[in-house]
Amino acid sequence: MHRGIHTIRSGFSTSYDNSVPRKYSLDNSNYELNMRLLSLDIMSGVEPGQLDMGNSKVFFVIATTAAGATPQALVGDDDANEDYQFRFDDHAQIAWGTISPDQGGFQVIVDPGHIIPEDIYVNAWTMTTGANPNPLLSPVNFLITLAQVSNTGAEALLYQIKESS
Repeated sequence: MHRGIHTIRSGFSTSYDNSVPRKYSLDNSNYELNMRLLSLDIMSGVEPGQLDMGNSKVFFVIATTAAGATPQALVGDDDANEDYQFRFDDHAQIAWGTISPDQGGFQVIVDPGHIIPEDIYVNAWTMTTGANPNPLLSPVNFLITLAQVSNTGAEALLYQIKESS
């Protein structure tokens, strides 16, 4: 960590099991020093001139719980299921991203006000035509940037309670 900035950089291969999100422990055992997510950068791991990603859209999420980062098969026709597991009403999810080869771009949304007292879970997947989570068809790389924040003991306790509810 340099001047309170912490980065996590890694990637997911095509053999990655997206039913088990990757865990990164940020718990430093000091309730008054926590982390805040500053940014998320994602990119395809496909080199120019190599096999492309096809038309499969990649979905990427950061959450504060394993359940929040685990995609689920979509059921029914209701509009709430059209988000491909980007559950904005789930307070455990704090960042979302897509790589859309057919639309030629990336999109990332980060909840910048969310304080992280313990761990984060990171996951990436594609979807089948039947709206079920599927393994990646090509590697995906990511860079997560976090900042250390100071809190009072009371604020830290509230963040802990919020994370557990």
